[in-house]
Order: sequence, then C-alpha cells, then structure tokens
Amino acid sequence: FIAFFIIGIINNSTYVIMNAGAKEIAPSAVGFVYVCNVVPSFLCKLTGPYWFHMVTYKKRFQVAAICMIVAFFAVAIGQLLKSTFLQFLGIALVSFQAGLGEASVLALSAFYEEPRAVLTGWSSGTGVAGIFGYAWVAIFVYILDFSFSTCLLCSNVLPIAWYFTVFRYLPLQLYLTKPVSV
Repeated sequence: FIAFFIIGIINNSTYVIMNAGAKEIAPSAVGFVYVCNVVPSFLCKLTGPYWFHMVTYKKRFQVAAICMIVAFFAVAIGQLLKSTFLQFLGIALVSFQAGLGEASVLALSAFYEEPRAVLTGWSSGTGVAGIFGYAWVAIFVYILDFSFSTCLLCSNVLPIAWYFTVFRYLPLQLYLTKPVSV
C-alpha cells in the first residue's frame, strides 16, 4: 500500500508541477501547456494495449524515470534559453511519463493478492499528488524565492525517489518477466 501510495504521488506530481508552472512556462499560452500535458498521456494510454505486451514492466518503469528526468531538465533549460520548443517538449515528455507510469502501475496491480489494497494506495497517492505538486512549486518559487527553473532542477529528486521505490519495494520477479507474444 505504502509503495503504491508513494509511486502514485510521484508519478502524478510531475504532471501537476508542470501545470502549476504553466504561467512561468508560457504566460501567453497557458492553455497550450495544459494541452501538451494531457495529449501524450492520453495517446500512451490509448495505444498501450497494442504494445505494452512487448515491453517488460522493468523497461517501462525505467523509461518513465528517464522521461521524468529529461522532462525536468528540458523545461528548466528551455526556461533559461528562452526556448518555448524545448519547454513544450519537456511538458510532452512528462505527460507521456505520467500516462506510461499510470497504465503500467494499474496493470501491475493485477499481480498482487490484494489488488484492492494496492489500487487504494495508488489512487490515494494520485489524489495527494495534486496538493503535493502545487505545494512543491509554491514552496520553491513563492516561499524560497527560487526561479521556476531551479524548482524543476530540484524536482529531479522525485524521479530518483520514484525509481528507488519501484525497484526496492515492488517484487523484482515482476520486472524480469519476458514480454508476452501475441
């Protein structure tokens, strides 16, 4: 329950952090920030049933962690370089990561004896992610007076915590299974 709760918070807080910084990213295109933060996730979940069986859980979780890190760096560096393209690319990556992580974790819950307990942990974590993500930005940007770029660079502790939680507290044998052929 606790591992799924933590994974739920971190997986969805990346998405929320980008939404919370939408005015910092593109003051005149806040709506486009939201679109870029939803469409890749939607497409990942929409197409997942056609390709998830070809990729192990381990690979999916590794890709999700890498996407988080690259996304935070891309938006932070895009802010410094005034590159709107780089920032939107980072937002799209974080959106894909959130969709990949969510669909994979929900599918993984079927392997547990008490799927209801892990789903409760996951859903509670994703609910807390909204508060956590906005609080993260508020603390770094408005209380500590850091730039949004610095806030994003500090956010790279989240994918590390996510990766550690996934690979330390979830059963390893689930990640080592071979993809199923159809």
